[in-house]
Amino acid sequence: MFRSIKSQIIVALSFIIIAVLGATAYLTIEHEKRGLNQDIFKKAFSFAQLTHQGVVDSFEQNYQEGAFANFERDLASFYSLNEDVTSLAVYSYQGESLFSDEIGGDEVGTGSFLSLGSEQVDEVILNAEPDLERLQSLFPSVQTSTGRVIYIESTDGQFRYTNFNGQNVSPIEDTDQIINIVYPFRDPSDITTSYSVGYKVSYQALDERIEQLFLRLSAIAILGIVVALFIGLIVAQHITSPLKKLSKGAVKIGKGDLETRIPIRSKSEVGKLAAVFNQMASDLQV
Repeated sequence: MFRSIKSQIIVALSFIIIAVLGATAYLTIEHEKRGLNQDIFKKAFSFAQLTHQGVVDSFEQNYQEGAFANFERDLASFYSLNEDVTSLAVYSYQGESLFSDEIGGDEVGTGSFLSLGSEQVDEVILNAEPDLERLQSLFPSVQTSTGRVIYIESTDGQFRYTNFNGQNVSPIEDTDQIINIVYPFRDPSDITTSYSVGYKVSYQALDERIEQLFLRLSAIAILGIVVALFIGLIVAQHITSPLKKLSKGAVKIGKGDLETRIPIRSKSEVGKLAAVFNQMASDLQV
């Protein structure tokens, strides 16, 4: 198997192309995934900044007054602004769950929001009770899929990442995925009216985009392999064709046909070897 030079060249070239395409695809997917992680986090956090006061206003004016249809309409308008936020909850300052909404679900007021996460999240994180520190903090916070809670101070679009005590911590990396955001609402005119709005973040869009990217790269890779095989065949033919002529000519000279000349004029090693055979045949004729 693979005894001929032609097959060896084709196989070697194919392996090289596959390795190059595989490495390129892996690096491209990793780069895209990191970029999407950051994009989802920043958009979800901006969404929380933009909507938390509106959620509280609608909760007080509609939900608490029994105007549920109006409240649901407001929620739908909020959700339409960001596909990656799949549910929200409203908590009191004391940590009481006042409202919890899971898209596609029907449980309300269960207090289970902070225990919801992606399937990759550790079971301990999934079953965690709402953290009172987060609900009573003046600053918004996020929880990553590893369970780390980070408080964020935002000034002019610049983020400062801290723990609950205000000490600086390592920022959210582009490999981190957040499972929820808790954003506080404090009414300056009535300090007793304090809420926190929780947002659950989904990475389904990331998974879908990575899957689509993988399919596109796979198609490109298959096309690349086909092209590589075609080019390899041409290159191998270009290399082996002179060798076949040299082999046939050498056999004829070896059988005593000194009139035989090998018709290779290339300046390559094969051409030089053909010239040696031709000279040898000429010398033997003398």
